[in-house]
Amino acid sequence: MSLGSFPSRHGSPPSQARGLGRRPDLRLRGELQAAAEADAIYAEAGAWRARLDELLDTHPAAASILTQMISETTSRLP
Repeated sequence: MSLGSFPSRHGSPPSQARGLGRRPDLRLRGELQAAAEADAIYAEAGAWRARLDELLDTHPAAASILTQMISETTSRLP
């Protein structure tokens, strides 16, 4: 049982008794979701880096085309 489910002296959950409603919960949930999305992006970038390193180890001749692809992609990013 969470603290938010315990009634205050006035009979409503403490967050509502203080006039806060659910707004802080939603903001925290949004911040947690944004952090999770950022973690997922970094994890995927790390996986791609590992794949590209492996590609360069096995096919060193691909370095020039990979460099070109990276510069073109970088120029399109905001």
